[in-house]
Amino acid sequence: MLSRVLGMPGCGLVLCLACWLGVGSMAVAEPAPTDAASQQNVLRFGILPFESPVTLFKRFAPLRDHLSQVLDRPVALETAKDFPEFIARLRDRKYDIVLTAPHIALRTLDQGRYAAVARHNAPLATMIVVPDDSPMHDPAQLAGLRMATPPEEAIATVVGKRHLEGLGLTGERTLRYRAFRTHNAAFQAALSGQADAAMIANTIYAMAKQAGAKLRLLTRSQDFPGMAILTGSDLPPALVAAIRDAFVSLKDTPEGRQVLEQISHPSYQPATAADFEPLRPYLSAAPSKP
Repeated sequence: MLSRVLGMPGCGLVLCLACWLGVGSMAVAEPAPTDAASQQNVLRFGILPFESPVTLFKRFAPLRDHLSQVLDRPVALETAKDFPEFIARLRDRKYDIVLTAPHIALRTLDQGRYAAVARHNAPLATMIVVPDDSPMHDPAQLAGLRMATPPEEAIATVVGKRHLEGLGLTGERTLRYRAFRTHNAAFQAALSGQADAAMIANTIYAMAKQAGAKLRLLTRSQDFPGMAILTGSDLPPALVAAIRDAFVSLKDTPEGRQVLEQISHPSYQPATAADFEPLRPYLSAAPSKP
């Protein structure tokens, strides 16, 4: 578990770095099926790059296998080297199934090339954390200090900054923000002294604490909708329904619950675009580059 939280699976840091340095501007994907029939039938499952590709593919392999079995079609995991590239690939309809953050889901749904089918049952929140031995016990003490964040496009970052502004940390009291590639890298920066505090998603905080990370919660944002599952709006309705059922039914069988445990995700419920509307006020603050 600790290797997953730190973003360094058993293959080691060297392989993670090699993976990041080797992808360039290309998408990151599992090997495609070799026979023509499978290549034509494969469903491309795009996952937001909130962890390194190596970690994502290892983590979500049980879900890929489950979907392949239930849908009776090969499913291939894909991601991108960073958030901007992932957002660009969504605009180009590169994936058939998508696991993404709720604000990116809302923006993507506005473009009309995807439809919402499911979302997490559990809400997300941004946690502002400090090392256990930090002298800070009041968010006001953060004024002007160094804050490590996930990528600036991450909803945890957008909501976290708005939360701190609401606590009066603006103007001369504004923090010095530094974005890292992942949530894990952000809290590791705080633990290693590269930052005074970090903002991360509540799910990452829970995993880190379970793995023994010496972090302490300083303040947290309000809850907001959890991760979204989208499907290409041009997919056959019967296939879309089957994909929705595959996610929603995970909680209903021992095999499905095991998959949820393996990927460290809560269960899913059916979703529509309306479920993500609470994130609309944040869209103007969320970068949409590349």
